[in-house]
Amino acid sequence: MTIRCTITRPRQAESHSVHGGGGIVHCSVCGAVYYRKSWHHDNEVFRRIRSSGVTPVSESICPACAMIRAHRPDGRVIVEHVPTYLRPEIVSLVGRYCERAEQENPEHRLIEIFRDSDGLVLTTTDRQLAVGIGKKIRDAFKRSRVDIRFAPKKFEETRVYVRFSEPVSAFA
Repeated sequence: MTIRCTITRPRQAESHSVHGGGGIVHCSVCGAVYYRKSWHHDNEVFRRIRSSGVTPVSESICPACAMIRAHRPDGRVIVEHVPTYLRPEIVSLVGRYCERAEQENPEHRLIEIFRDSDGLVLTTTDRQLAVGIGKKIRDAFKRSRVDIRFAPKKFEETRVYVRFSEPVSAFA
């Protein structure tokens, strides 16, 4: 009897293992920089290191840009039963939230927002960003409920459902 054991690595670690050697990796699409085992915004420190020529710098594509290019989001937020008058406010709220998230980590990005028949669908490059968006909408609009369904498999997206309850009529 043989026992087979497979060891799976997390998706993020797999994408960074390519850059495991010494040096710095610069994303040719968005300009993010990989050093000290994480992705950072292109900043003055990187420019000084690059101009000194001491540390080798290679060009590549960061995991977030690769996801966007391959149309393979890590998170999806589905907002259902949204009153028409709230759609612009939700889009603005999500835009501001994602802007702050990307300032903290260049790999946390909003890929796309599109209108569905009775709501909105948002795709993200990070699972936790999708969860955070859902919770932010719930906190801002008390008539909404959040249902989070984490991906059971490695390369599937996490889905966050935000459902608005039907408005209660004053004449009922």
